[in-house]
Amino acid sequence: PFRDNRTISARLNAIDSLIDTGANYLIAKSLQGFGDLERIITRIAIGTARPTDLSGLRNSLERIPEIKAIIAPSKNSLIKKLNDNIDSFTTTLDLLHKAIVESPPSVIRDGGVIKEGYNKELDTLNNINKDGNEFLLELEKNEKEKTGISSLKVSYNKVHGYYIEISRGQSKSVPSNYHRRQTLKNTERVIIPELKTYEDKILKAKDEALALEKKLYHELIETLQSYVEKLSQTAKNIA
Repeated sequence: PFRDNRTISARLNAIDSLIDTGANYLIAKSLQGFGDLERIITRIAIGTARPTDLSGLRNSLERIPEIKAIIAPSKNSLIKKLNDNIDSFTTTLDLLHKAIVESPPSVIRDGGVIKEGYNKELDTLNNINKDGNEFLLELEKNEKEKTGISSLKVSYNKVHGYYIEISRGQSKSVPSNYHRRQTLKNTERVIIPELKTYEDKILKAKDEALALEKKLYHELIETLQSYVEKLSQTAKNIA
């Protein structure tokens, strides 16, 4: 607690000025949902910030111009001083808008954090994955027409990768280029060279995309670390 009478009086006068103008209610409304900036900034500083911390930082920085606009008309010297030392961080906010998706996962581990358009190489790798869905649908359609097997279905799981699934009853009708991958009770899972080539391509793209996304994320953290001192000062003045 303050022990200097002048400091205490200055703060009480500042509070009175906000109450007299009704600015205190407007500030309270603007601060609803405002993140714990000091905690987020600490995590950025030591390199442990999660994607949700960065979206929380972005959401908080979005409210700063509104808060500054509310207190800007104040003639109180302390309020003016605080307002002058609250930075809007327009460059940082723009970077976060460009880099982080609207609702990121809590961890970077599985990707899905970096926004489309932020990095061309990442977009290219991700598009290989997206285009793959069309390829699989087209492959399934073509193989059904070639073999006449209506139950044929192209599927994927993490253990066996991509495969063509057919019923056991129709397994005798498969062409010679179909190689058995797994036998189940009622179905056979097979692979063909075209699907194997695609599998190698798509899995490589996924691995490269994830590695690149993690690299971009850590670079983003390093960039934000250069703003830690100013961010901390702004967080203190808002508080």
